[in-house]
Amino acid sequence: MKLYAALGASLVGFRRAEPPLEKVLQLARKLGDVEQELLSLYGLWLARRTGTLDLARQFQSIATTRADQLVADRMFGMTHHLLGNQSEARIHLKRVVDGRSELSASSTIIRFRANQALAGQAFLARVLWIQGHPERAMRAASAVVEQAISAGHALSICQVLAYAGCPIALWSEDVDASRHYLELSKDYTSRNELGIFADWNRCHFGQLDILRGNVAEGVAEMRAGLDALRASGRGFWMLDTVAELASGLGRAGRTEEGMAMIDESFIDFVD
Repeated sequence: MKLYAALGASLVGFRRAEPPLEKVLQLARKLGDVEQELLSLYGLWLARRTGTLDLARQFQSIATTRADQLVADRMFGMTHHLLGNQSEARIHLKRVVDGRSELSASSTIIRFRANQALAGQAFLARVLWIQGHPERAMRAASAVVEQAISAGHALSICQVLAYAGCPIALWSEDVDASRHYLELSKDYTSRNELGIFADWNRCHFGQLDILRGNVAEGVAEMRAGLDALRASGRGFWMLDTVAELASGLGRAGRTEEGMAMIDESFIDFVD
């Protein structure tokens, strides 16, 4: 079980992690190892495209501590956000933010590889933007990036920049803030060799090019980044890029290509 868990952990966030993590889940339940069951459910939630709400429910059903219940709220909140259920997402993510003092950062990073409170704050900022509060969303994104940098955990910094800082600045068409967050992300990604965020950065730099009016260059850069993300099997995390690239294709006069991309992704990501 531990060997399969190590293999799954080495592939965390990628679809290739599913087979070993499914084996861990099976063995953990057979052995009554609740900790490994929680970790495998969380890992599968990161790796899968569909069925993620059910994984969050399974995690919640065996979470006995307040901290693990808050991790379940983060799972529910992020999944509802990605599925378009913003009111539900906000309820769960606000619980995470309100309960951040009960989430030991060092403990959750060791167990789940990320600062759960910061991730919850980042996605709450996204929800605020989608619900029509762009100024509040920008303030929330700025605050969570500052907190992540103060905490000094490189993966969490790259995550909040990719989840909130970069996209919210781009959605708000704030060129200066977009450039600032993108340069920060590029720097932390390069210094810490976090390759997956390099692909994400290509997508965001492409969006910035489009925002500046360099549509053809931006579309090409976004396409290259998206192809790399698809090759790695990042599941739900590609949806932002698909939507923005489709929009860029529309601006480039390639409307049919953009619509085909949306149709294809809608089929692929139905939960």
